[in-house]
Amino acid sequence: MTGEQHAVQSTRTDLTPTTGGIHNPIEAIRRAACAPRRHSDDTIARAAWSVIIHPGDTEAGAFIAEHGATRALELVVKTTTPSAPDQLARLAGTQYNAARVARRLDLTETLGFAIITPEDDEWPDRLTALGEGLPLLLWCDGDPSALNREHATAIAGSRAATPYGEHAAMTLTSDLVREGHAIITGAAYGIDGAATRSTLAEEGTAVAVLAGGVDRPYPAGHHDLIARVAANGGAVISELPPTTTPTRWRFLQRNRIIAALGQRLIIVEAGTRSGALNTAAHATQAGTPVYAVPGPITSSASAGCHVLIRENKARLLTNAAELL
Repeated sequence: MTGEQHAVQSTRTDLTPTTGGIHNPIEAIRRAACAPRRHSDDTIARAAWSVIIHPGDTEAGAFIAEHGATRALELVVKTTTPSAPDQLARLAGTQYNAARVARRLDLTETLGFAIITPEDDEWPDRLTALGEGLPLLLWCDGDPSALNREHATAIAGSRAATPYGEHAAMTLTSDLVREGHAIITGAAYGIDGAATRSTLAEEGTAVAVLAGGVDRPYPAGHHDLIARVAANGGAVISELPPTTTPTRWRFLQRNRIIAALGQRLIIVEAGTRSGALNTAAHATQAGTPVYAVPGPITSSASAGCHVLIRENKARLLTNAAELL
């Protein structure tokens, strides 16, 4: 998968390709950090991988699963004798730098974020459904235990929501929160925002999955809303390191996490080209049941929901009682 330079102002040192045979990249990262790192070698290696590859890179996922994150990093950054797939070696040559990884870890400490990996008790087991597309780690602002609530429902839909769609999203959310469900969204405008606001109004547990670093709340207009999620017993998470800005590709890959974290996915309102349909496709691949709320037959904002129902890709849903 083709690499992409992170959108962050970097020094010349940041962009200098790694040269020579690095035998212990973990120690190189520790030396570059401002203080001794409290993280395990595996966590540091996963953080390094997060600056090398795109989210959802299945080739890298398979390589890391085979060798382990630390050994895989050693193999890919030994540029004199590479023992990794050519594409991964090329990405490491342009994207990896020990100081660059150390700065992300230092910023994590400064801002008080948690890093969660599959080694940790807080890691949500539902993500294993993503297979080789499994996130390598998650940065978290807020309470990591919010990711493992007994009942969790993901809600997605159009950013350009209608009053009908927002009403449906808020009603469904309120009823689910009262039954103890955590609500997972992408914190976007429209349906996501309505569901998140309703969760907080009911003093429920909200989880916001971002397509950039957790220090870069997006959209900007939801900065305060996302901050409230983290401050009120919920979690704001991302598989991307701090300072990373969202891109279209990152949004599409972020959707797979939303789809896998929930025990079910509800599409409240979506046009035929809505990104929510991408989330529904990820849910189907992950084995997550998909539900869709019907709308007026004249409403283009609900046309995508009608397609999902007509093609048996989603079950029709009109109220929370049908789930409970």
